[in-house]
Amino acid sequence: TGEEANGSMGNDTPVAARAALHGEIARSLIAAGRTPAYVAPHLLQAAGSDSFTVETLRAAAREVQGSDAGGAALLLERAIACSSDEATTDWLRVELARALNRCGRPADADVVIALVLKHATEPALILEARIEYIEARKWLGQVTPVVDRIVAMAERAGDLESQARPVSGARAGAARGQ
Repeated sequence: TGEEANGSMGNDTPVAARAALHGEIARSLIAAGRTPAYVAPHLLQAAGSDSFTVETLRAAAREVQGSDAGGAALLLERAIACSSDEATTDWLRVELARALNRCGRPADADVVIALVLKHATEPALILEARIEYIEARKWLGQVTPVVDRIVAMAERAGDLESQARPVSGARAGAARGQ
């Protein structure tokens, strides 16, 4: 675990070296078959900002989303900080907004979605961002029941979830009770 790794490194290990070791430990654990959620504590202490770090944190967030939306939000915030690709960052922000909505932080989700909607051009991304925007507004008591019915009808009629989320089918599965 992270505590064991810190203990074996000693308190006199320079912070940069400790962060690099956490990154190496994370890669080794994934290679040994550990889950992203198991590895995530190392990545939160690692210095990496590569695609491995971003995608492992994202996968870990998806693993814990159902049981710990606040933890998922923390992992996604770190993934966003590590991401250098704007398209990936925008999708991560939508996932972060979803986690923030689920852990009772709709005002924060609203702010995150506003960042995405300012410049997004990809139709699927815009659709997902708008869905999370509506979810945040629902939590804040600012959406009429008519909008809820329209979204529900659209999801049933066209299964927007599976069409709009090439990156993640997690929400579509949850909506169908999987």
